[in-house]
Amino acid sequence: MARKRRFGVSISSGVADSLDAITGRLGLDRSSLVEIALKSLLEDYVHHLIPHNCVALITHICEKDPEELASMIAKHNDVKVTQLHSHSEDKCLQILLVSGPSSSIAKLYSELAKIKGCKTKYTPLHDIAT
Repeated sequence: MARKRRFGVSISSGVADSLDAITGRLGLDRSSLVEIALKSLLEDYVHHLIPHNCVALITHICEKDPEELASMIAKHNDVKVTQLHSHSEDKCLQILLVSGPSSSIAKLYSELAKIKGCKTKYTPLHDIAT
């Protein structure tokens, strides 16, 4: 069994309530769920920190088509392998398969994540040694 280390974290009441609701439904304690979430987050974001050739999915969901989206993605054609653009209900969905230098992919992700009213997720398709 891995050694555990305690540290304090302050979160908003709403997030704490959501955490309690999810842990109750999953039958987990808070510490276990937070550890699972942090491990997943760290595995994904280490790709932004360690230079390597990366393959990943970037999903981008908006309430409407942001005007700057097409030109922003076009600037990064060097890493874009394929792109799916679709609409569901009143949401605009972009799914990008990207491949190339992790620094270029991280730059594209960061630009997309800054668009107001949108949600952007990064999912690497491979592990890297840390």
